[in-house]
Amino acid sequence: MIAYYKPWRSLLSTQVDMLTHLALLLILQMGALAVVDVQEHVTMIVCTACASFMIIAIVSAAAQSAARHILSKLHKQFHFFLCHHKASTACWARLLKMELRSRGSSFTAFLDSDNLTDLTQLFSYVSHDVKTFVVLGSSQILTRKWCLGEMVIARLEKVDTVLLTFPGFELPDEQFMKLYHKLVPDIGDFASYGFGIAEVRETLHWLSSVKQIPVNSDFTEGSLKLDATFGHFGI
Repeated sequence: MIAYYKPWRSLLSTQVDMLTHLALLLILQMGALAVVDVQEHVTMIVCTACASFMIIAIVSAAAQSAARHILSKLHKQFHFFLCHHKASTACWARLLKMELRSRGSSFTAFLDSDNLTDLTQLFSYVSHDVKTFVVLGSSQILTRKWCLGEMVIARLEKVDTVLLTFPGFELPDEQFMKLYHKLVPDIGDFASYGFGIAEVRETLHWLSSVKQIPVNSDFTEGSLKLDATFGHFGI
């Protein structure tokens, strides 16, 4: 029940945790059988096999995690991550992804409606699988819990970030940051991911320091200035 409702941040860690506890429970079961009429040789073999299995699982998981960490530094699955508020910039995010794809097969973009199948893996994509984190700064994006969570992870993991400022978007002021826990009361749910309101406020401060690209309100091919935007992205 704990593994289901409060899993580790990565699926692999959760699996290793469950396998380790299973092995320990098996050893305890063998201990319950350690009475006079039990064959000690058989019990010893079973306990040794369980302990060996547990050690092999831990070492294998550590090796796999180390290999994935090294590979993530050398190769990213996605060139861009599009952080957006669906109600206001979903179509713009789709257009941007299509334009990026037209520039070349290497310019892949993560869009949650296309690429996210497991919500628990969302922050893992931000921290390990993208080169550039793109925030589509619409007027209400800073009040969207999951969008803020993505920004926090991008800041903590030092992912290169670009902020596209749409009409109506304003950087947060001190009053907004002070009252943020009241504006978004369920932000405390992120405690299970290792950060809280303090990290959220630091991220709101941090937004003013990232690269910003203004976006016009007239969504035409000319006014979007995609070539200039891609220039900022390094394309």
